[in-house]
Amino acid sequence: MRAADATIAYARRCGTGTEELPTVFADFLSDAHHLADALGVDWEEATCNGEGHYTAELYGAE
Repeated sequence: MRAADATIAYARRCGTGTEELPTVFADFLSDAHHLADALGVDWEEATCNGEGHYTAELYGAE
């Protein structure tokens, strides 16, 4: 639900609330990538870590 709340807030902020969900989601990811670049966060490392968290949450493993 946290991700859904963030996506809805993002769509409202950008005025893309009437767009198809895959478009809004892609725009969100693109902007998150720009933010990571601006903050010096390694995008590949962050997404790899995110995949690890996702897998652990999905299968209950660390």
